[in-house]
Amino acid sequence: MNIRTLATLSLIALVIQGSGCKRPPAPPPAPPVVRYEVARAVTNLVSQAGPGASQTYLGIIRGETETELSFRVGGIIEGIGNAEGDWREGTPVEKDTVLAWLQPADFLAVSNQARARFDYEAARFTNNVKLLAEKAISQQEMDAIQSAYRSAEAEFERACQNLRDSIIRAPFTGTIIARLANAGETVMPGRPVLRLADLKTVSVELGVPDRVLPEIRPGERQAVWIRALEGTPRGPVCEGVVTEVGVAAREGSRLFRVVIKVNNDDGAIKSGMTASVEIRPRPRFAPDAVAVPLSALVGLPGSPDALAVFVVDDDGRARQRRVQTDDFIRSSVVITEGVAVGEKVVVVGAAGLHDGAVVQAQPLAPSGTP
Repeated sequence: MNIRTLATLSLIALVIQGSGCKRPPAPPPAPPVVRYEVARAVTNLVSQAGPGASQTYLGIIRGETETELSFRVGGIIEGIGNAEGDWREGTPVEKDTVLAWLQPADFLAVSNQARARFDYEAARFTNNVKLLAEKAISQQEMDAIQSAYRSAEAEFERACQNLRDSIIRAPFTGTIIARLANAGETVMPGRPVLRLADLKTVSVELGVPDRVLPEIRPGERQAVWIRALEGTPRGPVCEGVVTEVGVAAREGSRLFRVVIKVNNDDGAIKSGMTASVEIRPRPRFAPDAVAVPLSALVGLPGSPDALAVFVVDDDGRARQRRVQTDDFIRSSVVITEGVAVGEKVVVVGAAGLHDGAVVQAQPLAPSGTP
């Protein structure tokens, strides 16, 4: 091959190289396709109370302070009312109002007799104190006189107390809710004559089983439904406050006493009405807890006991999030920290990702769809 031929071949090679006829570089790999689900609030996934967990219990309404009044002594009732007649149910009375009294003749007679004896013994005691100072009587005689004086004094005080106990006064401002006796009746000590209640605040008393006790705490507000108030301006639904939760079951029923106080300034609620209270179980999870499929969980590199998920951001990148998990609900896990409601959580293809990876994120098709 001569020199001219070699020069020609070299020139052709240079032209070929300059014309860009070399092999083009391989295109970059396509971002991996992942499927995601939007994180949902636990309350949207399943009712936190659980099916059929809400229970309704019936209760009886009583006055906040409700008591039966009786005489401490026996006798014949002379009066049980005011100038307008016998007390009627629903009549309001002020504290210390005279509500009923026994015939006073016998009590006055005994009191007067005791007073006379007391006056005599008191005078006798005073005179003999002087005689003792003059040594006109012995100490032994003086001791007997002093004993008689003290006995007469105690008898007089007892007679005065019986006279006071023959009268019933209102121990507090309230409402007469029952009259249990009438004028002219002979009553024994302790027999109920009137029932008085303070109805400005009423108590709803109900019995609940032990499984419900964890759902009720003193100080919490509770809705109370009173059917008798349907159609009234107040309406049947009232709000009260739990004031008592029993610590021991009632013998025979195995139910625990719960008391709910309800304001009754307008007097619409009456003692003896029935009320119903719906008790719902407490939320099992925090309000901001979310639920995601179990397939979203991956291990966190360098932390064998920690878990993470990948969240797709607005730039199409998968961001690794360390999460705190709670309970399981069917095929989902509850996440209490690390993911917010509405974020896109990778549920298919998470195992092969790294933090910041570019991905083709597609929503997970509903079950049963192609």
